[in-house]
Amino acid sequence: MTQVLEQTPGRELSRVEQSVPRWLRKPVVETGRPFQLLGSLLYTAVRNPVGYWRDTLDEMYGMLRFCFLPVLLAVGGFTFLIGNLAYGTLTLAGAQSRVGTYFVMADVREIAPFCTGMAVAGVMGTAMCADLGSRKIREELDAMQVLGVAVNRTLVLPRVLAVTVMMVTFNFISILLGISMAVSAGAIAGNTAAGSIFSVFFAIMTPFDLFGATIKTAVVG
Repeated sequence: MTQVLEQTPGRELSRVEQSVPRWLRKPVVETGRPFQLLGSLLYTAVRNPVGYWRDTLDEMYGMLRFCFLPVLLAVGGFTFLIGNLAYGTLTLAGAQSRVGTYFVMADVREIAPFCTGMAVAGVMGTAMCADLGSRKIREELDAMQVLGVAVNRTLVLPRVLAVTVMMVTFNFISILLGISMAVSAGAIAGNTAAGSIFSVFFAIMTPFDLFGATIKTAVVG
C-alpha cells in the first residue's frame, strides 16, 4: 500500500502522510480508512438529510425478516446455558435468588450485545458484503459514478443506518430474552420465586448499564 500511495501518478502524499514513518504508513492508512468512510457518511447524512430514508426503512425491514430468528436463537441458547450454570453454581452457595445479579453482568453488559452483533454480522454483514462485491465485479459502481450517483450515499448510508438502528432494537429484545432465560433457569427449572429474581435484577441494574449496552451495540452496528 505504501508503494501504491507513493507511485500513483498524479497523487502527492499529504503532510499528515509524510509525517508518518514509512514502516508505519501502511497500518495507519488501513486503520484510518473505516473512520474516513464513517466521516464521509456522517457528513453527507447531516448535510442533506433527505432521500435515503425509504431505502433505510427497506433495509431495516429486511434485517427484521432475516435476523430476528438468528438473534433469538443465539441469545436464547447462550443465556439459557449460562443461566443454568449460574443457577447451579449459586445453589451450592445458597444464593439462588442472586442469579438476577449475575445476569446484569452477563446478559445486559456482555452476552446481549455480543450475540446480537454476531448474529447480525453473520446474516446481514455477509449479505451486504456479497452484494457490494458483486456490484463491483459487474462494474455497477463505476457506472453509478459515471452517471453522477453518489455510491456511498445511495448504497452504503442506508445500510449503515439500518444496521445501527436495528442493532439497538435487537439488543433490547435480547435483554428481555435474557431475563426470561434467567427466570426459566431459576423459577421453572429450579425452585426460586420469579419475583425474587426480578427484584434483584432491577435493583442491581442501573441506567448506566443499559446506556452502555446501547452505545456498545450502536458502535458495533
